[in-house]
Amino acid sequence: MDPFSLLTGAVGLVAICTQLVLSLRDIHAAAATVDQEVEALSGDVENVKSVVEIIYAALKKRADREPNGPQETTAKSWHNATKTLAGVIRGCEDKLTKLSLLVRDIKGGERSGLLGKFDDFRKQLRKLSKDEDYRRLRAELTNSLVTLQLMLNTIQLLDVQDSSSPSGEQLSESIRRLNDRLDNIPMQLESSEETFNAAQKSAQDALLLATANKHFEIPHSVSSLYIGREAQLEELGQTFLGPEPAIGTRVQKRFVIYGIGGAGKTEFCCKFAQNYRKHFWGVFHIDASMDGRAKHGYSKLAKQFAGREPNDKAAKNWLSNLQLSWLLIIDNADDPNVRLEALFPEGERGHILITTRNPAFKVHGTVGKRSFRFDKLESEPAADLLLQAAAKSQPWDKPTKTLAREITTVLGCLPLALVCAGKAIRVGLCTLHDYIRYYRSSFERIGRALRASGNPLDQDDFLTVYSTYELNYLALKDRKGEAAADALQLLNMFAFLNNENVRWDLLTRAANGPIIEKNSKKGALASNQSVVWNAITLGAKLRAKGMEVLEYLVSDRGLSVLPDALRISEAGIFDEFRVRKALTELTQHSLITYHADSDCYSCHAIIHDWLRERPEMMRDVSDPSRMTLCQPEMRTGRQALWCQAAATTLAQSILLPPLGTQVADEDFRRDLLPHVEHVRKQQARIVKQHHTNRQLNRFGAFWAVRPKFSRSDAVQLAKYSFVYAQAGLWKEAEELQTRVRDFVCAARDLDHPDAVRIQLALAQTYWLRGKYDDAAKLQEQVLNACKNTPGVERERILAIMITLASTYSAQGRNKEGLEILSDSAVDEYSGLLGTDHDEVLRAYDMLGRLHQRYFRWQEAKILHTKALEGMRRSKTIGPTHRDTLLILENLAMTDLMLRDSLLAGAQEMMDEVIKVRKERLGPENPFTLIAIANRARIKCARGLYKESEADLRPAIKIVMRNYGANYIGTLYGRARLGHTLACDQRWEEAESELCDTIEKYAGMHEARNGHHPDRLMAMYYLLHCYRLQDRIDEARAICPKLLEGMRAIGGHEHPLMRHFVQTQEALEDSSKVTDVLRREWIVMCR
Repeated sequence: MDPFSLLTGAVGLVAICTQLVLSLRDIHAAAATVDQEVEALSGDVENVKSVVEIIYAALKKRADREPNGPQETTAKSWHNATKTLAGVIRGCEDKLTKLSLLVRDIKGGERSGLLGKFDDFRKQLRKLSKDEDYRRLRAELTNSLVTLQLMLNTIQLLDVQDSSSPSGEQLSESIRRLNDRLDNIPMQLESSEETFNAAQKSAQDALLLATANKHFEIPHSVSSLYIGREAQLEELGQTFLGPEPAIGTRVQKRFVIYGIGGAGKTEFCCKFAQNYRKHFWGVFHIDASMDGRAKHGYSKLAKQFAGREPNDKAAKNWLSNLQLSWLLIIDNADDPNVRLEALFPEGERGHILITTRNPAFKVHGTVGKRSFRFDKLESEPAADLLLQAAAKSQPWDKPTKTLAREITTVLGCLPLALVCAGKAIRVGLCTLHDYIRYYRSSFERIGRALRASGNPLDQDDFLTVYSTYELNYLALKDRKGEAAADALQLLNMFAFLNNENVRWDLLTRAANGPIIEKNSKKGALASNQSVVWNAITLGAKLRAKGMEVLEYLVSDRGLSVLPDALRISEAGIFDEFRVRKALTELTQHSLITYHADSDCYSCHAIIHDWLRERPEMMRDVSDPSRMTLCQPEMRTGRQALWCQAAATTLAQSILLPPLGTQVADEDFRRDLLPHVEHVRKQQARIVKQHHTNRQLNRFGAFWAVRPKFSRSDAVQLAKYSFVYAQAGLWKEAEELQTRVRDFVCAARDLDHPDAVRIQLALAQTYWLRGKYDDAAKLQEQVLNACKNTPGVERERILAIMITLASTYSAQGRNKEGLEILSDSAVDEYSGLLGTDHDEVLRAYDMLGRLHQRYFRWQEAKILHTKALEGMRRSKTIGPTHRDTLLILENLAMTDLMLRDSLLAGAQEMMDEVIKVRKERLGPENPFTLIAIANRARIKCARGLYKESEADLRPAIKIVMRNYGANYIGTLYGRARLGHTLACDQRWEEAESELCDTIEKYAGMHEARNGHHPDRLMAMYYLLHCYRLQDRIDEARAICPKLLEGMRAIGGHEHPLMRHFVQTQEALEDSSKVTDVLRREWIVMCR
């Protein structure tokens, strides 16, 4: 816009204002009864005149100062502003002209004696029918005044920017005035008016130009390898730069980035500052790793950017009062003893990013999510970062990406570790293929170099990754007090647990477990001792006393290897707050992470490795922030100590039956499996290393004390086996239980309670693995030993009889099972323990299963229902306990066989069982898969063949993968699948499945002369597959084999024997096919 034209327009507008004011004064003087209206209108016109005069003066001053036009940086904004201002002036001139004509009409109405012609100004307006026009023009004049004031502040800001050396105070004050003007625009302003919208945009553009970045100082330049966390960058941008809240509710915008060292917190902040640089007039940073460094950073800021005295208070005061948009990065605020809030400039202005390893500092966030937690990258960005750092040419093929993902998994997707790994690959120290081996050997190489020369070898990459954690470790080590000492002990123990999901109740259960076990044992002895003692002979009493003395002599009476914080005090109290305080020390130093939603702790994979293998490092005397290596601290002996502490913690947290039977206990043990496996893996590694060390040192090998298998080791393995068994890892459970059984039975009689418990546990594991003969043999051995020993409680004998009956049933020895577990035996058991006792309810269920075997469906349903109701009422068991679900499953299977009207309800029951087992045990747990197979049976009975097949095939695939093609569960599922295919008339597929399954059953270890109850079931399915195809001769040929199998497994008098005979007769003579037999065929095929 031509400045001369703009000045001319301003002069013309001033002239109109002057003339209009004079006219209004004449009216005011002439009319005595005129109200406040004329006075207010005169004031508005005077204000318009004053604003235009100031605008004229500002424009003329700038024109005189800058005859060649504005500076290049502001030229565009000046052009837009003056163009907008010209439009505003024209609009204002138009409104004032119309208002002048209206006033002239009023004055023109005077004939003689104006005072006598009208009462007041507004009355005269109404007479002339000009009231509506007046109100509209008056409102438009008000809008024009506000718009002119906005444009005045805009050109004043642009003028300050155009001056040769604008001071920060001048610029800040001009920005403040324009911001205030924008904030206080009247709500009733006609925002749809084109000139106002243009003025508002000019003001915003001027502000944006004024606050454009002038200063940019970040901790370091952004790495060319930066990758990932794009979503967080965008979210933080929206949080910091989104719409401003209403005045009075604004706060200083602070956001905290917290997490472990090497996670990329500072890099993220630098990347954010670079991406959003244009939105901040100044970007600054201070290093808050130490209080002195923070003050130094502020002092530098005050001197370099603010032109003030170089001290922290001056810098914070300058930022507090700065109207311009600024971003401050407070980096490395890790020390929990630092008052972080003291580092913030006062007031509500500015944006602050804080990086810290201390999660407690996230409370200082004020906007949006308030904080981000960084520990690792997502899998794909992590792999990309590694390959970029390794300078691998793109595009990356699938094998390359696969190798990269494997490496990132080992390194826990930690950005700093990935960059160091990439460098090692890039410079040729290793390749993608052998990097993991290279990484695993890093501590060994450091140790060898130290042993050889005492000096650190060229391990900069590894030390860069580990040194940040070592600093925190040494900081804890240097601190005095109980909390720091406890924290180091817990940290060393955590190194030998799995790095994820260290539950809080693992620690509390480990502390309280021995007390619970001790009290339970005392209670059991007190309740049984008098009865048993009076029932046994003198010789037995002497033998029992001798065993007590022997047990005392061989028992472990020393203190268990355990962190001090997990020990019970002399007063018998466990101090939970002491443990929490120690863990808080570790979280504040970012050595572990606390997950509040699940009340558990985790440790990053890199830190986890470092903790186990760390060499001792010490601070460099010349620079305390640097470290040098000295002799390794975590030698094999120390590793063995803390590995044993982890093993003891796990063992003490596990309660063996009859304790620890509630649902919460089951859930807890399920989560322990990764920890048990990790501890055992580390134990094996340490034993191997110990053996290697002995071989290297022959003198040491001669004197070395060989560890022996002790009672505490046996208890530990027994508890671990319980975890394995619950997870469906029965082979592992069997290995541990066999070792414990051999140890216990070598030192105890077979009827000793410890020997009985471990043998029954082992028998149960045999049963779960389908080794029914081994299970029955062991249970019979235990039962006979207890029966032949005077004084053994009757309830213990009955409990053994119940488990043996279950095994007999699985073997097909149903008659023997009913002889052992008769109605009278269950009644006796309930008389001893009570009808609502958990063990009695399990006995009812077992008796119901035996009745199922004899096709007494109604009796079985009554017993299962009674057991189920009792379990659901039980305070210790409840509706989601594994035994409750097992009973519900048995009831569903009974309804399957009972009548068709119950099939839909049976399927609903199985749906419930599967849902809970998937949630609590996992989708691949054997019990979950068995439930899926049983639901498939119900679907097949309902004619839902495709749905049944859809259930069976994935389940069979999982079982085959986890347990093998010849596992009994695999064969069971395949037999059911074959029958489903036959029902769907897919004869060839059905025959193939059934024939192959029957052949594999015959080769099972548990098959008696090639016969097994499940094999007979598969043969029966094949018989009906042939019968339904009218292949009668092939069906008839199977009957003798069925009869032979029944005799082999002891089923001479079983109802199934009669059914097989009738089926054979009907196949030989079709006239013998009755409705009853047809119904039996349908039911038996279920």
